[in-house]
Amino acid sequence: MGNDTFWAKHTNFLAVLNEFLLSVSLASAAAYAACVYVARSFMFETPRNDSGYYFLKGVVRVGDLLDHFVSNPLVTNAVGRRDSVLWHPGLIVLTVLATIWSAALIIQLLIRIFFPRPRFTRLIRHMSGAAALFSAPISCVGAWLITSNWGNNYNDAARASFGHNALLSILGTELLIFFILSVLRRRLPLSRWARAIMLLLHFAFWSFVLFPSFIFYMGESRARILLHATTWLIPSAAAACFACLLPQSFEGFARPLPAGKWPVITALSGTAILLLIWLPARPLHLFSPSNLQTTVIELSRGPCFGSCPVYALTIHGNGDVEFVQRDWRGVEHRQTGKITDRQFAEVVALLSRAHFSRLDDRAFSWCFDTPSVAVKVSSGGQAKEVWSDSFCMGAKSGQQAAFVAAAGEIEKIVGSDRWVRDPRAL
Repeated sequence: MGNDTFWAKHTNFLAVLNEFLLSVSLASAAAYAACVYVARSFMFETPRNDSGYYFLKGVVRVGDLLDHFVSNPLVTNAVGRRDSVLWHPGLIVLTVLATIWSAALIIQLLIRIFFPRPRFTRLIRHMSGAAALFSAPISCVGAWLITSNWGNNYNDAARASFGHNALLSILGTELLIFFILSVLRRRLPLSRWARAIMLLLHFAFWSFVLFPSFIFYMGESRARILLHATTWLIPSAAAACFACLLPQSFEGFARPLPAGKWPVITALSGTAILLLIWLPARPLHLFSPSNLQTTVIELSRGPCFGSCPVYALTIHGNGDVEFVQRDWRGVEHRQTGKITDRQFAEVVALLSRAHFSRLDDRAFSWCFDTPSVAVKVSSGGQAKEVWSDSFCMGAKSGQQAAFVAAAGEIEKIVGSDRWVRDPRAL
């Protein structure tokens, strides 16, 4: 009797906690599956799509907001590489966490707006347990199935040990058992110990299967454990334990909770955080028609672990072209040329089609001993420079590959091949 009185006195608090845990479970599952999808694309030598680039742009944005500078790993005058955003596991974890918690605040407000009636409040209580248990497994298995035709990579050991069909069978069996127990919960109530053991087995199994392989290049076990615990295990286990600890006789809450002032404020704060992280940055207006005559475009290529030519190509808006190549002794060899206004317009069009002013090269793919290419545009008092590896270029149809292709097309328009020489022959 005293136990029932305790639950009855805290119904509003339990309702808020229930909504919040449900929201976090749903947001965590979506983020976890998105990370699996991004990692599956990114871990191949040639990424399947640009999802990794856009994800790392968000991580770089978080670093910028926190004044935690992330440098570009490439420079065109050296083979050596600096650390990129991939070597900042703290920023990766923080980006994922900020996204999850911000999305959870929005989901919680939506629940209050669209499910205001008492019967919906009781339904949400039961949904929270199911969401905590199955939202992440269902989302991640779905992501693996979507990407199953991409092939395997070295981080798929846990999944390969079971196989997609086996995981689907296990998940389906668990869902069937959960449904049967939910239907028979009044006739055949389970003790709390029995429910606790079933929860322990569930989370032990899926913790092994869902253990993240998406810290990309790093073997950072601490970062992976932190990401695993904070994005899925802790919020999901808390929501499941909450549903388990409530007495089965506790059918609902005293009254539905209104949207209220604070849920709206927190949801707006979450929306602002998501926009700060993921909204594309405003592009620089580098190619204004009024500034084309004073625009300067510099294209440079850096060394590799071998005899790659190192040179810089400067194109002026008036058509003048300057070419400088360094030989193996560091001696500079200069050439000059000229292009027409139409050819310069073609160069500008190439960079515009490659979305040059929007690119963030700190999120690009890169290798360790391959040549690099850079383009710098100075126009109207503004300047932007983009570096890229010219061998590891990300997805074939992605932003980085388009930039590298544009650099190659610019050289064809200028005809720089007539000047480029083998450094050993200079």
